[in-house]
Amino acid sequence: MYQAIVRRDPDAAVALVDGYAGPRAELERSLIRAAAEDHSTAPIMVAHVVKTAQAAVQESRALGDEPGSTDPIAAAARFMASPKRERFVFQSTLEAITTLRGVPRPESDQVRAPSG
Repeated sequence: MYQAIVRRDPDAAVALVDGYAGPRAELERSLIRAAAEDHSTAPIMVAHVVKTAQAAVQESRALGDEPGSTDPIAAAARFMASPKRERFVFQSTLEAITTLRGVPRPESDQVRAPSG
């Protein structure tokens, strides 16, 4: 599961959890490791990844050995493996491109002359 998360392959991450027959502790360690090594840059995204992984482990444990007890781990693995568009980083990038192109920002009616 860890490798599927690192490769950003949510379907494989879920399939690996669903097909896993070993001790749940291995899934838990793999999920927590992936959270600790996540490459998110915005602090809020780092917090979401860590708290989601921790909550998934706690919920899975609370379900005991019942069928579906690893579903929270599968859901967290899907979230962590899915491509994340970090809103703040994305928005900052768009603003930088706009500035370089000399395009006015929505709250400005003044156009900057393009350089060079």
